[in-house]
Amino acid sequence: MVLHQSNKVWNVNGTYTLQDIANQHIKPQQQIHLQNFATIGEASKGLYEIKPEQFDIIRVDGEYNRAVEHFYYTTLYNNLKRRNGFSYASASGIIAYQRPDGTIVIVAGVHRCVYLFLKGLPIFVELHKHEDGLSLNAMRKIEAEVYTDEGYHLSKQTAEQALKAAYVAREKWAVDFSDTLKRAGMKVKTLGSQKENALKLHGHKAIIDTIEKYKCEAEFVEATEYTNVEFEDEGKVEANFLAGLSILFKYEGDNLISKHITSAVNTANTLIEGFKENLPHGLAKEGMALRFAFLYNQVSSKKKNTKSIDLIKLTKKLNMKASHISFDSFLSGNGLKSAA
Repeated sequence: MVLHQSNKVWNVNGTYTLQDIANQHIKPQQQIHLQNFATIGEASKGLYEIKPEQFDIIRVDGEYNRAVEHFYYTTLYNNLKRRNGFSYASASGIIAYQRPDGTIVIVAGVHRCVYLFLKGLPIFVELHKHEDGLSLNAMRKIEAEVYTDEGYHLSKQTAEQALKAAYVAREKWAVDFSDTLKRAGMKVKTLGSQKENALKLHGHKAIIDTIEKYKCEAEFVEATEYTNVEFEDEGKVEANFLAGLSILFKYEGDNLISKHITSAVNTANTLIEGFKENLPHGLAKEGMALRFAFLYNQVSSKKKNTKSIDLIKLTKKLNMKASHISFDSFLSGNGLKSAA
């Protein structure tokens, strides 16, 4: 069932059918993408079944439900892709209320319902019925309370909790990252190196993003050879610090001298507060890579026959403006003075 885009005036506080929601928020080609996903397993027993021929009685109320104003197609698509289909077990918990006029209002689980609607499959819900005689506002109040409670109950996992759960589920990205941590001698929660003295990686998502963006897994492992020694006493290292060093290795690794890197890492740690402050918005990791290069040059410039890093060329590789060098107080030397 592929629907055409809607041309009607859309009221974000209005009440709409699933067909209206799909028409408004999902392009025809996107609908096809969703329909191509298979369904996995069966719905739990004891739930109320809404058959496809009954879909016209389903409503979504924009007075309180965000799906009318903001429908997250990309999130729905990615969730289906991650599980390689629609898992009834994972997608349980659709809550609905039946109003006295017979309409069934989806309170929680609109995105799941839209998928099932597009597939032409039955929708299984936990159905509650309003008492007779309630006003529309009274019914909306009850529904909105449940909708709000669902939001509170589904507190967002921390990045570490999500990584741990994804690993247990054997999701490839999590298993691969755990293997990378092992090679790096680091750990996040119970994942990665099992050695007692393994460094804890704080803010690991920055490393996952960096490895994905710069294809620098090997450089990350190489960078930990320096940070594992430097931060041994602290027992932990911040991800952005490591990400910056990994990026530097990606672009300049072939020309770097090990003892100069050790000196740069040591200086950065000594001046850690100044080193990690006032980094460019959205380019914090790249900013750190540039600062590592700056510290490396401070050492190499004092040595004969040692090549320094061209900071101007490095900014281009990092998609940064060359003017950043003069605007960065750390690179201009002020950061070094204030942090000392």
